[in-house]
Amino acid sequence: LGESITDEIQLQIIPSLCRAIDPWRDWQSYGAIKQQLRSFQPDVVHTHSAKAGMLGRLAAWSLRVPAIVHTVHGAPFHRYQPALARSFFRRCEKFAASRCHKLISVADAMTDQLVGARVAPADKFCTILSGMDVDRFARAGELREQARRQLGYEPGDVVSTESHIICGVCKQCQVGDTHVCARDRIIGLSLDGCFADYL
Repeated sequence: LGESITDEIQLQIIPSLCRAIDPWRDWQSYGAIKQQLRSFQPDVVHTHSAKAGMLGRLAAWSLRVPAIVHTVHGAPFHRYQPALARSFFRRCEKFAASRCHKLISVADAMTDQLVGARVAPADKFCTILSGMDVDRFARAGELREQARRQLGYEPGDVVSTESHIICGVCKQCQVGDTHVCARDRIIGLSLDGCFADYL
C-alpha cells in the first residue's frame, strides 16, 4: 500500500477490521469506519469485499452519503456451504445491497447469480469488465507445450499454484484457519503476479 500512496491521498488503517467474522471487532470496525467517514465527509463511498463492504455501506448509509457503490467480485455464499450459513450470508448481502445506490459486477454471470438469489433487482446492477487487455494472453495455448518442456514438466503433469500467502502468526493462522488469515496477501492482487512485467 505504501508505494501507491501520495501526499494527496490519506490512508487510514483500521486495525480491528479483519477478514474473519468477529462480532466485537466488527462492531469496533463499523464505528471506526463511521468516524472516518464523518471526518472526511465524502460524496461517494465505493466498497469492495463482503464484510468490509457491508460495514462500509452501513456506515455510509447511516451518514447519508450521497452516492454509495459496491463492487461485487464474488458472492459470499455458495452451494458448498451448509444451508444455514449460505442463507445467513445471502441475507447479509441482501441487507447490505439495500444500503447502497448501485452494485457493480465484474461479470454478467455475477449479476445473474445475485439477481437469481434475490439479493437485489437487476436494475441496481451494472457490469464493468476488467480493464486489463487479455488479448495478449490469448496465445497461451500455443506456447503451453514449449513452456512445459522448458520447465521440465511432462505432458500429463498437473501444475497448480497457491495464490494466497498467509502470515502464520495471526489468531486464525495459529488455530489452523489459514483460509481466513487476517493478513493474507494474494499474488496478482496485493502482490505482483507472474504477468506483471507484461502489463
